[in-house]
Amino acid sequence: MLTAYVQSYHVCLEELKGIYPQHWAELAVDKDIQLAPNYEAYDRLYAADALVLVTLRDVHRLVGYFLGVIIPELHYTGCKTCMTDIFYVLPEYRGGAGLMTSGLRLFKEAERELRRQRVQRWYANSKLHRDSGALFRRLGFTPVEMSYCKRLDK
Repeated sequence: MLTAYVQSYHVCLEELKGIYPQHWAELAVDKDIQLAPNYEAYDRLYAADALVLVTLRDVHRLVGYFLGVIIPELHYTGCKTCMTDIFYVLPEYRGGAGLMTSGLRLFKEAERELRRQRVQRWYANSKLHRDSGALFRRLGFTPVEMSYCKRLDK
């Protein structure tokens, strides 16, 4: 039985660290840039009560997560906004309707928490090479822009 929970980042950090390499291996575009999370920055966000973590668990086992950063927007200081940082569900908990079911469960719990915190706008990103757009549209998200990236060190 999969259950989504709002949890403390610090309580779950070691479990998250155990999944991050698999997440990176599956989704990173530039594999020559090694995974090196800025844990000090995450600690500052956590201390500022600006970091939200929702976990997806199969009984007690961590099988997915959503991390978001809640901030006032730079152009609209009165608008509390969540910028999705990362999200991931282990491959064996996806597949067929499973991806939508597990992803929906994770994001619906994130939405409940963001509403509880009175977030007004929520942004979520999708890798174009691993598109999550169907999940976001099913959750009621509207595509608003596409991001581009250019490597300047090559």
